Amino acid sequence: MKNKRILISSLLAMTMMVVSGCSSKSSNVQDNLSAAEQTRLKQALLKKIRMQLNMPSERHEEKQKEDSTPVKEVANVSESELLSKIEKLPLSQKGVKFTKRRDGFVIDNKQSYIDPEGSITNYGYNWKDGSFCYAIKVAPNSYKIKYNTAVNPGEAVDIATMQREGNTYAVTTVSGKKLNGKGIIMTSKGFIVVRDATAFNYVIGKGIQNFVAPQGWHIASFQNGDVASTNFILLERDPATTSSSSLNPFADLIKSTKELGNAFGVIEKKDYMLVSLQNPDKKYKLNITLGEKEVALYSQCRQTSRYYQQCDQMDMRESLYSPNGLKNFNHYYWNITWFSGKNKIFAVVKEGNNRNVNVLDLQTGKKVTVASRVTGFPEFEAIQDNTGTVKLHVAGGFLPSVDVTNVEQKLTEKMQTVAKK
Repeated sequence: MKNKRILISSLLAMTMMVVSGCSSKSSNVQDNLSAAEQTRLKQALLKKIRMQLNMPSERHEEKQKEDSTPVKEVANVSESELLSKIEKLPLSQKGVKFTKRRDGFVIDNKQSYIDPEGSITNYGYNWKDGSFCYAIKVAPNSYKIKYNTAVNPGEAVDIATMQREGNTYAVTTVSGKKLNGKGIIMTSKGFIVVRDATAFNYVIGKGIQNFVAPQGWHIASFQNGDVASTNFILLERDPATTSSSSLNPFADLIKSTKELGNAFGVIEKKDYMLVSLQNPDKKYKLNITLGEKEVALYSQCRQTSRYYQQCDQMDMRESLYSPNGLKNFNHYYWNITWFSGKNKIFAVVKEGNNRNVNVLDLQTGKKVTVASRVTGFPEFEAIQDNTGTVKLHVAGGFLPSVDVTNVEQKLTEKMQTVAKK
């Protein structure tokens, strides 16, 4: 910005020198410019220079400066006062259906929930009472976190402000609590700030609860389940470091063999795990590999024929969506989801390289298979309605889809059948 102003000043000075030079050559006094005329000429020249250099005006620069100004922190209430404030909002007595969208969510199939202050970037909800928390972007790198309920006709309650600098999030609650981490997970009753293997679970009115992942694991960046109502959080295995791998070629061979074995369903590779926040000893590993979450991004491409492009570079990056905008069904987010049902807390998981769709009882650890196919199920969707019933749809290829109208009931029936045997 400083260099731009220096360049503009230099060009302006040079232009004024030319104007002055031309004026001094005239013998007529009336040809000389007055002070007001010189000012107007200077402004006109400045405008023309900006247009030629495609530079923003000072007013536009000020506007950009205002947009990047961090959102003002509000720390003027206690946790008890905040809790009293949100408890005044009405809760649902019949349950609520939340439908996820890429840019927010829909309540009871009616209309998308929006916030007048900014676009919704993250959210967490509870179907039983219709409560939810969400984050909105109010300025570049500046966010607000709010609480509301599906049956509340009024404004949401401010919970916290958040600033992002690079890969770091700095969160300040309205009660003055400060949390810093590399990511944030929204829940129906607050949020979780993640710092590698550590999670700081903030619950409105109750403060902060710390959680430390077991050695060799860290908090997964994406959580497709309500941590607040289930008290379970998803962990991801730490990737093997290049240094340790390069020093042990035999370890590389074993790793490659496991990856190949997992692809054919012979060897299980459990790189994800659901763990209870209340009882960390209650943990369940899931047969899903790390590599399945990445998509290929091609660059430096050139058309070599009518139907073929040759690309010189390919980058593998973690993404919930593929470059064409469709869901990246290989990502663990779409393959691991867990619910607080009518009577059970359970997870629906697509394991074994898409071959098996299993339902895991998170209270007992028992698991049943509700769909299995050698060719796998690329498409996977589990949706909970306003009665707490979870419906499952899996499909893929040219074979018929598999649908389960009540996953919790199916889990109970299969567990009873196994018990009788």
